[in-house]
Amino acid sequence: MGKTMILDDRYFIKLYGGWIGKVIGVIHGANIEGWPYERIKESFGKIEYYPVTFKNFCSDDDINGPMFYLRALEDYCKGSEITEQELADNMLNYVGDGHGFFWWGGYGVSTEHTAYENLLSGIRAPESGSIAQNGSATAEQIGGQIFSDCWGLVYPGRPAEAAAVAAKMASVTHDRNGIFGAKFIAACISQAFLTEDMDTIIEAGLSVIPKDSEYARMAEQVIPVCKGNDDDWEKSFLYVKEYFGYQHYEGSCHIIPNSAVILLALIHGQGDFSKTINIANMCGWDTDCNVGNLGAILGVRNGIDAIDEKWLPQIHDFICASSSVGFLNIQTVSQVAAYCAKITGRIYNLEPDEIWKRVFEKEEGAYFHFEFPTAIHGMRVRSSEGKKILLSNTTEEAYQGKHSLKVVSPWTDNGDSFYLYYKPYYRPDDFDDSRYNPEFSPTVYPGDRIRAYLKGKENGWQANQIKVVPYFKDRIKDQLVYLKEYTQLLSAQWEKIEFQLPKGHTEIIEEVGFYLICLEGGIRETQFTEVLYLDELEILHQADYEMELSRLPLEKWNPLHVQPAHLSFLRGMLRADINGLSVSGSGKPAECYTGNLNWKNYEFTAALIPVKGERHNVLFRVQGGIRSFAVGLAENQTIRLYKKEKDYQILKEVPYQWQFGVPYQFKIVVKNNQIKLWVNEKVLFNEEMDSVYENGCIGFGNDMGSRTNYIYYRIKELD
Repeated sequence: MGKTMILDDRYFIKLYGGWIGKVIGVIHGANIEGWPYERIKESFGKIEYYPVTFKNFCSDDDINGPMFYLRALEDYCKGSEITEQELADNMLNYVGDGHGFFWWGGYGVSTEHTAYENLLSGIRAPESGSIAQNGSATAEQIGGQIFSDCWGLVYPGRPAEAAAVAAKMASVTHDRNGIFGAKFIAACISQAFLTEDMDTIIEAGLSVIPKDSEYARMAEQVIPVCKGNDDDWEKSFLYVKEYFGYQHYEGSCHIIPNSAVILLALIHGQGDFSKTINIANMCGWDTDCNVGNLGAILGVRNGIDAIDEKWLPQIHDFICASSSVGFLNIQTVSQVAAYCAKITGRIYNLEPDEIWKRVFEKEEGAYFHFEFPTAIHGMRVRSSEGKKILLSNTTEEAYQGKHSLKVVSPWTDNGDSFYLYYKPYYRPDDFDDSRYNPEFSPTVYPGDRIRAYLKGKENGWQANQIKVVPYFKDRIKDQLVYLKEYTQLLSAQWEKIEFQLPKGHTEIIEEVGFYLICLEGGIRETQFTEVLYLDELEILHQADYEMELSRLPLEKWNPLHVQPAHLSFLRGMLRADINGLSVSGSGKPAECYTGNLNWKNYEFTAALIPVKGERHNVLFRVQGGIRSFAVGLAENQTIRLYKKEKDYQILKEVPYQWQFGVPYQFKIVVKNNQIKLWVNEKVLFNEEMDSVYENGCIGFGNDMGSRTNYIYYRIKELD
């Protein structure tokens, strides 16, 4: 059965190491994915660092899968008893139809694409991923394995349970060896919480798969060959290539050749994180997938403290995702790891210490605690003078807990300034490419409050002073806005700084943080070192703003990927111009979303003009593609209230004469289980619901081939 970890420091070091290791591995292999061993050797020789570096790493399916599959355990409030169909529904909830998240290589070619279409057509899991439905060439590709890290991370020290849930999730899209690979990876990661012995870790993975499977046959032959070749991993790879290479298997990216590379790297890497992931990268084939899985295994085995610091600056403790819920596409590794730990605690009824108990009680993604070693929560720094400013995690100071963020300006002149900030929104210019087509909704909005604690440090014979000015950057006007209040930060004491972003404005918050001016206490003209600590940064959500949709800039990722800013979408066509936001679709509901997934009670007003078709909706308490509420104009001259549970169900319908080309203002007040609707200032619904989604963002959409123009919206959170 395995042994359940306790939520102590050792556990958190291993957990964070696993998530960071996964991200490092994916980035390491991303830009040479699909390259053969020979091309990699000719191009790079010996790989010891990322072959390619990025401004910020864009989204990738290998990271999307573990992040969002894990959410099923929270959304359905379950553990290992969760069903295949619930896991399938969770996938439909967060995956956009035909874009983002996965490789959409075509039905019968891409395993995930095939299973997604099967599920939409009514084929239930696990039939959706079965060989009987899709054939072995599709069902035994690599995807079942590459997304399964999360199950080992959420079931620490319980390899059998980790493997069982991994098998359920993998069966939604895969079968046979595709499932066995998922079980192997999940069990290895789970076992790595308990031991550093690599043979024991590998044996835990092999113990959960059938001994008569092709996966087991491959392992039985590859393991002794690798052990017999000592440090000569290339000799082992030539064996793998000859006997278990792509030429022996069907499909575009079969699981067996890549699983052989994983075993090879586990053995020849000898437990060293860098050596292991570098060997796998030099082998080639599906590099980001293989190296990502290995990064998770070795990250857990060794913990974050044993990962060479050279790998970390490229990450910024930031994860870009590409789900259909834009609010969740901007996260930090710290956030994801804490979320995972919280689920583990719920499953096993485990109580963390006071530090982590406080973290678990806070809203996901809104609390920057820095308690994971090396964590910086995606914080950034920029010098006004172009000087180098250093960010690091430290135990030197902490307002609460053990860690804080340390900011060092080594070459400071009197009057120098810099920006310390968080990015709650990203634009295409922040990335080098648009892999897996991300879209973002901000994680901070006008009206929100920001609270943080800052502290300076004594510098020689006299304390330095730092003037702290809160600021934000607006994406629409592309300008910095400085807030009037400021704090004179004196050394050696923590200062609470709290400010509110202005209400009511049409703004997309792209940066939020502090503009800091360094003033030396003395009269010396020499440079000095300025040191600042930041801790307990928290976003207190009180959104209150209006958005004129005609002012939305277009995010131009590439010629085929152009989207109106601050929106993500399920399906359909979105256009923004001087007339507002146009949404249209074909047979299935066209929907787009914005706002905070954690919004609960709010007043939401939107103006729309029906252009074509019979259904024109505004959406509220949206939790994804299969869970939301909607109200809108409908056929037979009616207005309807819907609840979406995979499909829209009509909750209430009232007669209402409407016509094309005429604007209609919808005002919805949702508070707890009460829903009240006004249309053009006339009350139409005032319903108390027995079953409601307790939280969710907002959106716009239609159905039955309709087209709708949306003019503006206004949102105000309620107490």
